[in-house]
Amino acid sequence: MTPRELKRMMAAVAALSADEIETVKKALSVREGQVVKSAVEQARMASVRACPHCGSVRFVKDGHANGRQWAFR
Repeated sequence: MTPRELKRMMAAVAALSADEIETVKKALSVREGQVVKSAVEQARMASVRACPHCGSVRFVKDGHANGRQWAFR
């Protein structure tokens, strides 16, 4: 999201009704969980020093699923 888009969205927040605010809160809560999970997975992947299958220190992280890295070779 660009700074301009964020500014526009923040201005729109001022016009939300109570029901709309609750809907936005729920959506943000879900998104926050996704972001935290992704950050934890990225930190875990960055800390891998050896292949979890064979123990080799010479390996290449490979493969992606849902935008996340998942496999080794």
